[in-house]
Amino acid sequence: MKVVFISRYPKTPDQPKGGVESVTTILAEALANHGVDELHVLTLRHDLKKDIIETFGKVTVHRLAVKKCPQIIDIFIGPGAKRIKQKIADIRPDIVHSHETHGLALYNLGIPHIMTVHGFDHANVIAEKRRLATPRAKLWGMVEKFTLNKQSHIISISPYVSETIRHLCGPAIEQASITEIDNPVEEAMFQLQRSPGYPPNVLCVGWINERKNTLGAIKAFAPVLETVPEARLRIAGMPQLQSYYQQVEALIKQLGIESSVDFLGHINRQALQKELEQTAVLLLPSLQENAPMAISEAQAVGVPVVTSNRCGMKYMIKPNETGYLIEPENTSEISEKLLSFLSDRSLNMAFSKKAKEHASGAYFPARVAEKTCEIYRKLAS
Repeated sequence: MKVVFISRYPKTPDQPKGGVESVTTILAEALANHGVDELHVLTLRHDLKKDIIETFGKVTVHRLAVKKCPQIIDIFIGPGAKRIKQKIADIRPDIVHSHETHGLALYNLGIPHIMTVHGFDHANVIAEKRRLATPRAKLWGMVEKFTLNKQSHIISISPYVSETIRHLCGPAIEQASITEIDNPVEEAMFQLQRSPGYPPNVLCVGWINERKNTLGAIKAFAPVLETVPEARLRIAGMPQLQSYYQQVEALIKQLGIESSVDFLGHINRQALQKELEQTAVLLLPSLQENAPMAISEAQAVGVPVVTSNRCGMKYMIKPNETGYLIEPENTSEISEKLLSFLSDRSLNMAFSKKAKEHASGAYFPARVAEKTCEIYRKLAS
């Protein structure tokens, strides 16, 4: 079976930026080892003058050089759409599997097409408070509704995503087959064993921005130091907007906790593994998320999670077993939950065991690959 992925792909597989790049690298490798004979990844690059073809294990990555174009135009008639369709015609795959926005317009290929819905731009522009957020959200909502209703086969990464698709698209989406499959986590994560002697570190992973609620994480962490003065807040991620990052720096200085907060920047998988092994709790108080990789990766290592009771996050943990759900704007509640994991090691390790068990059943890459291959086989036959 020959499969083409349409997705974002990192410059090096062990340094993905964002969940989609992580999922692409992990799932592509798992599929290549579990039932897919030939797997090609098509990814668009605006910084290249000519195409580059690279091989990573059994996966062939085609980095397609294209001129930059507004994405909402490019997915239909822009240079990116043309290059993708041309390359698909050259490769002649049995299945096309889209993981990013350009897949929205691939509904008339004449080849079986599956789209994994990782998120919704109409929701992201609002949560991140981007420029002209309201009109852009309305426009993206119309595009997503129109194009999703054209899809025949959709993979949803969480019940929240399924609910949002049905709410957005209405009765017309019932003609599509929607299958829920969790995103995979790198197999090496499951092999890590967190030591009972972990330091009192609180880890935040992801962009430093409004949607991730980095300011809320800092406000909630500050009171923790009154009870656990040796605690550290470690933030792994890059600022999305310099103006927001300046607010973050100003708040840390105002609270007088500069010596207890570490900015790690963008870290690769090996560094993330080391962080998780030395972490007491993962904190993700986001205002909007679909199925963040940070939660599934933390649980794979056995790190308890404190995360928002909104969107897809509430489906990813077992409340009061693998982590706690909190209201992201209630900083006192977040502080309380963080303290419970930092001050009670027996509670922490009990949650840790349950988290690892849950992750093994949901996110192990071979399991995810087999579920995905099952869909491929049905379509290919």
